[in-house]
Amino acid sequence: MEASKPETLMEYLDPENYIGRLVELPKDLNPLYDLDVVIRAKMLWANPILNGKLLPAYLMLKHAQEAGRLKGARTLVEATSGNMAVALAILGRYFGIERVIAVVPPNIAEGKRELLRFYGVEVMPSEDGIEMAKAMGERPGFLNLFQYGNDSNPAGYYRFLAPTIFEQMAGKISIVAAGLGTTGTIQGISEYLREKNVGTLVLGVITAAGESIPGVRTDEKLKEIKFDWGKLVDETERVGKDDAMRSSLALCRAGILAGPSSGFVLAGLMKFLRRQQRAGSLDTLRDGDGIVEAVFICFDPPHPYIHDYHDYYDETKCNVTHTEGGLHLEQAPNSLTEAF
Repeated sequence: MEASKPETLMEYLDPENYIGRLVELPKDLNPLYDLDVVIRAKMLWANPILNGKLLPAYLMLKHAQEAGRLKGARTLVEATSGNMAVALAILGRYFGIERVIAVVPPNIAEGKRELLRFYGVEVMPSEDGIEMAKAMGERPGFLNLFQYGNDSNPAGYYRFLAPTIFEQMAGKISIVAAGLGTTGTIQGISEYLREKNVGTLVLGVITAAGESIPGVRTDEKLKEIKFDWGKLVDETERVGKDDAMRSSLALCRAGILAGPSSGFVLAGLMKFLRRQQRAGSLDTLRDGDGIVEAVFICFDPPHPYIHDYHDYYDETKCNVTHTEGGLHLEQAPNSLTEAF
């Protein structure tokens, strides 16, 4: 028997080689289960660097190299909530990059700050991260790849993510939901599925005004994005931190490791589906078999944000149900947690 050829490290890191599991939520995490609504988590982060930004970071670096933009560049500077800088730091060394500076929000989670330091990324807090990173990128030897307006960002999800969802679902996708941060994820998925003409409804989840959730943005913050993402999103929902954290914690305790932005997307998806149910419109989402097939994107794991969950631990002793106003807690100390 011939031994398999060992892969190189770059082959190991190549996002072309990773599909990402698609995991169906059990009945106790899906209140619409008995209405033939199937909800699946796309585990985007389950790749070699445990980070969904592997996809766009790889393509941004590759395209920059092909265009000659990396010539003379030794330092990348990027405005980020953390994940992009980690991906650039890991992949960048294979493109001749020696240093990565992350311009981060001042309220970045301490766990994420430590993760950046762990990977050798220099951390620079700023309220005006995008403009600061762009200005620093003009210095000799510096480069700002500008994930908020770089077409290689959505192209990464178009090339590596969307086809896997389409194939795993055999083209039957009623609705797909993703959080809006750089908006690259939702754009890449939407463009691909529209080309396939499968009639999938694309739901973008936005951070509620005045709230802060790692990796996703409020309506006000989305104005800083240069992509015309609105034309590729069919519906939007707004979700606050409490709903995001409770949903994330419930997923994790059920065995689906999903960080705050993942719980955030699931909460937005459930809010939308509940709204359709109340309006009597749920049937418009059903496929030819009478099933509503829903997919939401899990972008990163919970570990960098562990300390942010402390205020929600006691609530795991409660039954948590969805109401018209959001999540409602009913004290039930001896019962299992019902996430939604």
